[in-house]
Amino acid sequence: MAREVAAITGQALHDPVNLERIPGADSPIQIAIEDFTLCPRYSALVFENVTVMPSPLWLQQRLTAIGLNTKNNLVDLTNYLMANSRNPCTHSMPKN
Repeated sequence: MAREVAAITGQALHDPVNLERIPGADSPIQIAIEDFTLCPRYSALVFENVTVMPSPLWLQQRLTAIGLNTKNNLVDLTNYLMANSRNPCTHSMPKN
């Protein structure tokens, strides 16, 4: 929301995140941000031992009701979270 307000008002965005406090450790995946002006921060989580399968019927019905196609439990979960939070930055993708 802060990014949208800053863009609409023409004011500079103040990002309260202190990058010095983000723990440094070996990561199971590698992420490269090519242009920090377009993407100042990217967060990722790795979930292991997850079974990809069809979503529960209730989830399929809710996504269909808002005009989204269902794919599998992981993609559908992120689409459901995106729709409820109104944040288009939630994605699910394979690690490899």
